[in-house]
Amino acid sequence: MNQFNRRFATLALLALAGCSGGGGGGSSGTAPSNLVYPHTTEALIVDVAATPNVPTFAGSPSTFSVLPSLPAGVTLDVHTGAIGGTPTQAAAQTGYVLRATNGAGFTTTTVTLGVSLAPRFAYVANQSDSTISLLRDDAATGDLNHVGYIHAPPSQVGPERIAVHPSGNFVYVPNMGTSNLSVYSVNSADGWLTPGTPVALGAGPHGIAIDPNGTYLYVCSQNADQLQVFSIDPGTGALSVVQSISTGVQPSSCVVDPLGRFLFVTLHGNPTTGQGSALQAYLIDAPTGSVTAPSPAATLNGSQPTDVVVAPNGTAVFTTGERFNLVIPIRYDGVSGALTVLTARHAGSRPTALTIEPTGRFVYVTNQTDSTVSSFVADPATGDLTVVGTVGTGTNPTAVASDAGGRFVYIACSGTQTLTQYAIDDATGTLSPSDGGAATRAAPSGVGFAKGTSKLAVVPRFVHVAAASSNEVPAYTINATNGALTELPNPPLTQTRPVTVATDPRHRFLYVANQTGQTIDAFTINAGTGALASVGLPTPVTGAPTHAIVDPSGRFLYLTTRDVVVANDGWVTTYVISQNDGSLSPADTHQVTDRALWVTPDPTGEVIYVASNPGGAGTARISTLRVDPSNGALTLSPNPPASAAGVVALGFHPRRRVLYSVLSSANAVVSFSTDPATGEPTVIPGGAGNSGVSPSAVTISPDGRFGYVSYLEPAGTGHVSAFAVDPVTGKLLVPAVQYSDGLHPTDLAIDGSGRFLYSANSGSNTISVFQVDPVTGALNIRTPAASGLEPNALVVTTITQ
Repeated sequence: MNQFNRRFATLALLALAGCSGGGGGGSSGTAPSNLVYPHTTEALIVDVAATPNVPTFAGSPSTFSVLPSLPAGVTLDVHTGAIGGTPTQAAAQTGYVLRATNGAGFTTTTVTLGVSLAPRFAYVANQSDSTISLLRDDAATGDLNHVGYIHAPPSQVGPERIAVHPSGNFVYVPNMGTSNLSVYSVNSADGWLTPGTPVALGAGPHGIAIDPNGTYLYVCSQNADQLQVFSIDPGTGALSVVQSISTGVQPSSCVVDPLGRFLFVTLHGNPTTGQGSALQAYLIDAPTGSVTAPSPAATLNGSQPTDVVVAPNGTAVFTTGERFNLVIPIRYDGVSGALTVLTARHAGSRPTALTIEPTGRFVYVTNQTDSTVSSFVADPATGDLTVVGTVGTGTNPTAVASDAGGRFVYIACSGTQTLTQYAIDDATGTLSPSDGGAATRAAPSGVGFAKGTSKLAVVPRFVHVAAASSNEVPAYTINATNGALTELPNPPLTQTRPVTVATDPRHRFLYVANQTGQTIDAFTINAGTGALASVGLPTPVTGAPTHAIVDPSGRFLYLTTRDVVVANDGWVTTYVISQNDGSLSPADTHQVTDRALWVTPDPTGEVIYVASNPGGAGTARISTLRVDPSNGALTLSPNPPASAAGVVALGFHPRRRVLYSVLSSANAVVSFSTDPATGEPTVIPGGAGNSGVSPSAVTISPDGRFGYVSYLEPAGTGHVSAFAVDPVTGKLLVPAVQYSDGLHPTDLAIDGSGRFLYSANSGSNTISVFQVDPVTGALNIRTPAASGLEPNALVVTTITQ
């Protein structure tokens, strides 16, 4: 009997012993009975309010109690028996005996629950371009939002999987292409990764595991038949070699059991015949982390296992048999590690990745060839599996992970370049697609989550504005409660006619492009106050700037210009941003359709789009350019630019591959879907949002549910319209609701929390403040702030804490 079961049995016996005679001192009445909690196993999250677990019962209990005490912050209502509250500390999965009592006696039942640290950031390793996508994780909802991406150093190519240290402070990535291990430290405030010194590995590193205490790291090198053990420096995350041993044929994955006693390694076997397919259990020496094999491997009969997970109660492991389309449960002895292979179950075609949600009830397996995910119920006592069903995924699912609360499964699909969120039915384990996922870069191959002692809070901090006629950059602090703006004194001056403003994803630097002055002013942003400090002399620009944006990696600035060679021509130029001081260096330039007006990247940073509007009928276009992540260089698509009559501005959905084009002359916003492989846009039928005259800008709420468009209304005052976003296609739905505040709004920005929307009103020299209703997307107009003369563009700085 393992430690958990011994403790469970002891608590139950103690509780039952207290009811001898069942009579409560001979009092009359009926003792409570049939105490049942709808959730007998729960996974809670630190800093996230638990959904009340309210029991049913027979009789009339006068009080409820529990043994042992619930984890810190988790509460028991002594009158109703409801388990709720907000956990404040992580706690291991434990059985709690609940007791309902009245004067006639009592009854008991057991609820098992554990508390995980709060997920804060999600990371996706993208194999084809050696990048890691960084996303914010809303611990309360499980939704993911793009922050940016990190490009690995050139010596670290082909990320295979990703492992996050239990502390959330370090990330490790085995690289198939260069046979080494990337080591990153995590900035706990914004999730950004800083590369450390890579560690050499055997050929073809594939599987990676960290013990629950974060003390040791294990890596399987599939092409070298090698297992390497490292100790982890708790302060720096640096690795030191402990052991290197030979394994069986092609070790493909590994996992450590919940108590850190055993390491399980799958052996894929001969690539052609499967000979040598097995699961090997290793005993971990606690003081050193080194491993020994106490007994022979369990033979898996040529099934070619590729992935492995372990049940959270420490009774069984589960592996995939990719050759025969199987999921194989294997029970292990908690003392010796001896393995017993149980009955295999059929999955879909070529099952290659699997996960078990944190309560241990459900196992999920992705099937790469038929693009599905299979669900199974795991018996907590025996480890046996029962088939639940299969649902479709994106093309070629390659990685799968469950969230800390057992509410969602995330599936990375290489073909569609997506990380899709699926909701778990708590009763059956059935999956249904949800809307909290995100697009990824090319060939996502691994998913990991960094956790912390509190959930991530998204806080709006600053607004910066380009005031074209007063040649200045007014800066404002944001009241995080109501969105109100307070202007900082002495706004810095710029060169002549600033028309566009951009900030990097970490909000360290601000850039203002000056149309008449033909320069870019660079500033550092004071993280505490929002005040700007100039970065050297302005960068000269050839031609008249029209729009600027910083790419999601924070390393490149893209600028559209016109009048470079001839009047009204169109160009887009790449500038490399110094990560030390924010200064700019021109690196790459391309001619596009005449009179380029706007540039925007997709949220993954793989593609940028340039809107050009020469002015003639049918001449406006959207050009597609792919980005080289190593240097920011652009490659213009060989296909003709997409037609977009009268386009003046662009926007992008934060999670989907949907591009929005603002068509001023057509008084519409037309939506395009974009191809994940090429970036090419295709018009979404019926995807036009019409709600006024002369639209000027579009922005989408961070959750992707609402769109906002500004309208100049040249003959009137102008307004902002709120649209619902079609949850299937991403297009803007009409009718919209109009809100009038300042005159002639030219630009819009919404803060990262989605609570406040701001518009730059060029006709009234003001910044409008709108508070967003999170349920309906409706806007509440707040007091506007005065700005400089003719505010043309603005950006919002949001921080996480």
